[in-house]
Amino acid sequence: MVKKELESLKGSGVEKWVLDASNSALHLLLAQWGLEYKQLKVFCDRSKPLQEQSIFFNPMINNENQVFYELNNQATPISYNLANNIEFVDSRQFHGIQLADIFSGVSTFILKENQKGKYANYPKEWSNYLSKSVIATISVFPEVDFLKAEQLSFQINALILEELVRRSAKKIP
Repeated sequence: MVKKELESLKGSGVEKWVLDASNSALHLLLAQWGLEYKQLKVFCDRSKPLQEQSIFFNPMINNENQVFYELNNQATPISYNLANNIEFVDSRQFHGIQLADIFSGVSTFILKENQKGKYANYPKEWSNYLSKSVIATISVFPEVDFLKAEQLSFQINALILEELVRRSAKKIP
């Protein structure tokens, strides 16, 4: 049965990526963000699996219906509203696009090192930034408290981000 299903995908461009998690992960992330934002304009780093399967995102363009399914006794979103097709961009020209990679890399490092018990204080103090609600949800979006623009910590982080993007654009280490 599985072999028959896989054979039906031949020539579609999807068969190469059927086990790749990028598509599913992006759908889940966009559905989570769709709870907070009426319509999403999405930019992604160029990714063959996502680009070759981008047709699966098309039903969400101008989709105003929010659909949920129940998972672990919790309503989980499975739909969202895209403003247009996902734009696949070159991270060398769109420097902020690498934020997800940075967050993912740091998060993975923190979690792996903490599991090893390798450091007494480092990077365990960073673990506070990876709250259970961020890890437990589908989204990698930060806690709402971190997004209050009137807080000094938000303003400092915004300046640091701006500086990192500037340095990246000018190829300054």
